Amino acid sequence: MNPILKIILIILAVIIVLLFLSYLFGDAIIKRAFSRLDIQKDSELLSYDDVKDKYERDEFNFYSKKVKLNGYIYGKNNNKLLIYVHGMCPGHTGYLSDITYLVDLGYKVITYDFTASGLSNGAYFYGVNQQKYDLMSLFKYLNENEEYKNQEFYLYGHSMGGYAVAACANKSARIKKIVSISGFNKPIQLLFNFIKGNKKFLAYLAFLPLHIASLFHFGLHYNESAYKSINKSNKDIMIIHGEKDETVNLELSIYNKKDKIKNKKAVFKLMTDEYHNTHNSVIASTECVKYQRERLKLFNDELKKTKNRNLAYKKMIDGIDRFKFNVANDELMKEIDAFYNN
Repeated sequence: MNPILKIILIILAVIIVLLFLSYLFGDAIIKRAFSRLDIQKDSELLSYDDVKDKYERDEFNFYSKKVKLNGYIYGKNNNKLLIYVHGMCPGHTGYLSDITYLVDLGYKVITYDFTASGLSNGAYFYGVNQQKYDLMSLFKYLNENEEYKNQEFYLYGHSMGGYAVAACANKSARIKKIVSISGFNKPIQLLFNFIKGNKKFLAYLAFLPLHIASLFHFGLHYNESAYKSINKSNKDIMIIHGEKDETVNLELSIYNKKDKIKNKKAVFKLMTDEYHNTHNSVIASTECVKYQRERLKLFNDELKKTKNRNLAYKKMIDGIDRFKFNVANDELMKEIDAFYNN
């Protein structure tokens, strides 16, 4: 064999082995970080049993890749169709206060448990961009369903869902208007920042493996920029973010790209009120946030005393009023409704 060719083949073999090892490393990190989110029996979140007497729902199934997802329709007799895309939570029921509020406003809400959450299948959801691909799969389902085939719809998303609805702004001609709350601009950027905050060395070591593993699971558009998708669309979109968001800080947010967003139909809202300026408090009522802080204090006090997270969580949960703990931000909801209907 030609010596030069032999050297080239050896180099290629080494590169392939290194890429494969990088994939395994990145995949291991993703699987550790994004394993199933199951509904817990004892939880501070609402369950469907809490609201089923007032809010009926129909269920359906669709597939994201080969994974069967559970979908739900609330307010089926309402006329305005809205797709609600939830954040990192054990299924859509973590957002029932929002969903039922929208039903009361006259929306027919279609939602679902994303891959590996709630009642949907899957062992892992492979990253904070999973919702984008699940949402695109729902678009496909709706396009093939006679009942919804030609119907326009609104999009609403928070956190992972906030990214998904923005990243999908140019993915369907049937989208009427979009509300994106607490969304990040790029998935890998958010994940890298999270790892960096805990273990800086690991973050830099994992940077390339995370890209390789995400590329393997999601394809070429695994790290799609939300603001670039917004620029490729002509859709009305409201982008909302908390000034002190501790999960998606402003630097990583879609809101932070407002000067680069050329879509003239985009509007921006920065939440600065002390009770509505963090990742989850933006969508909660003032009284709800105050109550949450009371329960969290019970948790922290018990944790400080016992150093046992399970005991601390039990202290927080015992006697909790789940309806009081989960109340939608009435003022924001009315503003969103006005935006949709303007």
